[in-house]
This record gives sequence, C-alpha cells and structure tokens, in this order.
Amino acid sequence: MPETDGAPIRLMISGRIGDAEVQRGMPVIDESGVEIGHIAGVAVGRDNERVTALLLGSVPPSGDYRLIPVVYVKSVVLGQVHLHLRSAGLNKLPLYE
Repeated sequence: MPETDGAPIRLMISGRIGDAEVQRGMPVIDESGVEIGHIAGVAVGRDNERVTALLLGSVPPSGDYRLIPVVYVKSVVLGQVHLHLRSAGLNKLPLYE
C-alpha cells in the first residue's frame, strides 16, 4: 500500500479538502497559472476521510503519476485545483507506482 508522510493511504475517486470537493478529472493549475495535469485520484488516510495527497496525472500524459501533499493546495475554484507550486517543482514530489 502506498504511503505519504509515513502513513498508509488509499486512493479514492473523490474527497474533501476543507469545504471543497475534489474529484478525478479536475484540472490542476500551478502557481503561474499553467495547467499541469488532472487529478487521477485522491489519497486518503486510514480514517478514509482526511485527504492527505492528490494523485496528479501529467499533461501531456507521460505515464508519470505524482503525489501532491495537500499542503500545496492553494484553492479549489470553479472545478480547478490551484497549487502553491510551480511545475518545475513536480520532479521533487514522490512518484506513485
């Protein structure tokens, strides 16, 4: 089972970050306003409620999936997830296999 911050996670198709619903297929926008991918899944902790990370499928599809910890989520607005992260920083995020 994959881990984030040392805690096992489960992948789901949707979940909540604060008051916002996040679900598979939503576009992900970096802090410069560029679309960097889509939500491929939502990682939740053992309690199956708290979203711990988002699984990012890249644009264009490269086969790489990255786990984005929720601390990088700036906002969820009009069906888009906006990050406090530039696309150049994606390589530092953990790969999901």
